Amino acid sequence: MRNAKAKILLVDDQAPLRQVLRAGLRALGYRDIQEAEDGLEALDILSRTRPSVVVLDSLMPRLDGLGVLRAIRADPELVKLPVIMMSAMSDTRYVGECTSLGIAGFLIKPFTIEALASRIAWCLQDTRGKSAKPAESPRAVGDRANVA
Repeated sequence: MRNAKAKILLVDDQAPLRQVLRAGLRALGYRDIQEAEDGLEALDILSRTRPSVVVLDSLMPRLDGLGVLRAIRADPELVKLPVIMMSAMSDTRYVGECTSLGIAGFLIKPFTIEALASRIAWCLQDTRGKSAKPAESPRAVGDRANVA
């Protein structure tokens, strides 16, 4: 199973969304999925382990997604880590700021599990020693079905 080796870190303060995403990704063959409920917990996990991809919410208590993204890009050990942002905010300036920090994708909530899985698969085939790239096709996905 090609997804079995991937390590995914889901970061969102909404436990029900994390549960839905986890279940959907498991159904698609992803097995190693960690969760964090805010940015500080995410950075703590990243200090101990290296996921293949981080799926990061934008608005969270204690430390928001942009703060986590900046910390990841400032850390030489994490700078190449693919980060997929997810948010209900589709403000062009916010998306542009995230893109300038080298995100691998921006998903607009709600989105389907298939949209997330497609972006994760793109990240996994693009992470063989390469630097994190700004979002490319599919750039910002706003599929308004299934996942809240």
